[in-house]
Amino acid sequence: MRTGTNIKGGIQELRNGGSIVREFSGPPPPSVLGRMIIRTLEQAIAQISRLPDADQELIGRKLLSHVEKLIALRADVDKGIRSLDAGAGTILDIEDFLRRKNSGYGGA
Repeated sequence: MRTGTNIKGGIQELRNGGSIVREFSGPPPPSVLGRMIIRTLEQAIAQISRLPDADQELIGRKLLSHVEKLIALRADVDKGIRSLDAGAGTILDIEDFLRRKNSGYGGA
């Protein structure tokens, strides 16, 4: 039986009798997320540093390419949001959209 809750930083503490059960109830706060990302990157770099130079170079190039794609995607999303905020959006007929997209693949 749950006797109380305390939501703090994306983690919910549920008191179940004498024990406390922690559940994630959303994203962690930015400070925690930042530390997790930094820790993960540090662990990845430590593992990569043990590889031969050619492999390190290849991984570095792939990572940079991935980051560049994410930056471009975020710029496109921001552009779309600004366009919608400016009232430039149009109504989308989802059935027509899917029909046009699937027609190139021999789809329905």
